[in-house]
Amino acid sequence: MSDKPSTPQKPYETLIKRCWDDDAFKKKLLANPAAVIEEAGLPIPVGVTEVKAIENGPSQLTIVIPPNPKNLPDASSKLIAGGYFIFSRGGFSCDFIVHSEIGVKYKSMFDDLMHSLPAEKADRVRGFAAPESDVWTDETVWTVKGSGAPGAVSPEGRIRTLDHMGVARSLIFSDPGVQATAMGTGELALDTMRHWNDFIVNFSATDPDRLRGVAILNTESVSTAITEATRVLNAGGRAFVLPSSVPPGDASPASHEMDPLWAMLSEANATVTLHAGGEEGFLASQKWDDGVAHLKFDTIDYSAEGEQISPYLFSTMSLAPQNFVTLMVMGGVFERFPALRFGIIELGAHWLAPLALHLDNTFKIFSRRFKGVLELLPSEYIRRNIRVTPYRIENIADHIERYGLSECYCYSSDFPHPEGGQDPIKDFDTSISKMGPTINEKFFCKNGEWVLPALS
Repeated sequence: MSDKPSTPQKPYETLIKRCWDDDAFKKKLLANPAAVIEEAGLPIPVGVTEVKAIENGPSQLTIVIPPNPKNLPDASSKLIAGGYFIFSRGGFSCDFIVHSEIGVKYKSMFDDLMHSLPAEKADRVRGFAAPESDVWTDETVWTVKGSGAPGAVSPEGRIRTLDHMGVARSLIFSDPGVQATAMGTGELALDTMRHWNDFIVNFSATDPDRLRGVAILNTESVSTAITEATRVLNAGGRAFVLPSSVPPGDASPASHEMDPLWAMLSEANATVTLHAGGEEGFLASQKWDDGVAHLKFDTIDYSAEGEQISPYLFSTMSLAPQNFVTLMVMGGVFERFPALRFGIIELGAHWLAPLALHLDNTFKIFSRRFKGVLELLPSEYIRRNIRVTPYRIENIADHIERYGLSECYCYSSDFPHPEGGQDPIKDFDTSISKMGPTINEKFFCKNGEWVLPALS
């Protein structure tokens, strides 16, 4: 038998780890676990009227027998409280996209992939399009990917999956093809935007607080974006994604023409995001990797585990968000709208702190130009208003030790896509746990809660 302490159980592992380091806190938890759980921001599951905390000794084993699922009430979809926040996707069908230029492109890419992959890998890719599973175990929830994962398609299933993961709320984005089409030009783009937004508002209606569907805003015209944002807000939507690749309405996102949109979203306590895929078109040329075969997109390269992406694109896709954030900060948007909640999702975190340092230096060099525009250092606006989701390969503890900004980094898993990994909580915790319980709780709970607040 191992003499190592057992692994903490989700979603209360931050509390358990703190008990190991803080005897006074442990005594408080044992004496009044319900109060401690609520103080930590972990809601008590629906239907629970009594909470117990038991300490195992080194020679003890406690077996907890959960209630029989057959005897659970209808509200059992919320039995497991959520302390973690997850950024994920929802299923969607849009027939008229299939025959569009981008639909044909994606179909051709998929066909090429299926004909080129070895049989074993081709079967795995087909599995991404399997029917949604109705089995909730650690194996199915964490390792099955694509539409076959439990909770990948249905809102009721998604809630049950969040329960199993110990997740309180989830941002739900469209898949890349839908987003790319909706952020394009012409009537197809606007039709796709409205169609997706109707779908995701309806999907989220099952539990708008936990299922925070992300509506797409096409910003080719600022007035169109404002009209659509108004429509979605009136329907109950509270999260939006914008393209980072093009200036909205052919002007800066910090132009006063955009202020009505920022004001509306801030007053509604809505979440504004940039997301992977929204950077398409930022670079004036698509030929920067031409002539360098190992950097280019390759449909048979399966190393990315899920969405096919080239080494060049993965290396440069954060450039557009950096540009967008620079304009939002230096243009005074967060000065004018201090409560605006802004998240950059699935675009890594490696770039944020160095950008903050550079913007602070720029502010000091051009201080007279910013007089009356910015009252804080650029890094202070970033700390207050911006949250980012690191890739699971990033060493977040190293970022924080070098630069600080511990308020800005949030846990994410990209469920149900393969690139999120099979144990993302452990992947991140391996790095972040050495920073101590306060920063651990920020990363897994508090920072995500700020950018994705509870609906009042």
